[in-house]
Amino acid sequence: IHHAVADGWHLSRFFLDVQEIINTLNNPANGFNLALTLNFNPVNLSGLFNLQMIQNKVNEWWKLYCAYTLGRDASKYKTMNYIGTVEHFESNIHAHLSIKHPQKSMTDEFIYDEEQAIKILWKTVQMSGTVYLDKIFSDGWFYYQTKDINFQNHLIFSPN
Repeated sequence: IHHAVADGWHLSRFFLDVQEIINTLNNPANGFNLALTLNFNPVNLSGLFNLQMIQNKVNEWWKLYCAYTLGRDASKYKTMNYIGTVEHFESNIHAHLSIKHPQKSMTDEFIYDEEQAIKILWKTVQMSGTVYLDKIFSDGWFYYQTKDINFQNHLIFSPN
């Protein structure tokens, strides 16, 4: 019984921690307004992917994306950032990113145009990669982003 109580306490603590992270991400002051999934779609999955490699590839894409969005002045890049989780290292590896983007009006046309640009930029980093972009409508995205029980061990962050 002692172990069941202890396991229940740990599980309860885990869900409280996850809820705290979701509340932080969902805080309007943090400005996360775009939900992006970057798929790697590796042709030959040979277990070569690890968290640092993923972080490096996403950072490489991020620099291109910041330059596309904000121009060449790297001092402006601080106005954008992301936090992401990586899932399924052994199969369909992909990253879910919450992005703080300076664009205030997230129209359907903006999302479509931005997704097209992101596709091009992502393919320069990960040739077999695909993307899916949408605006963050509610905290449901943050629940989805943190659905994996080990998500805390698979976090990636923007370099700026």
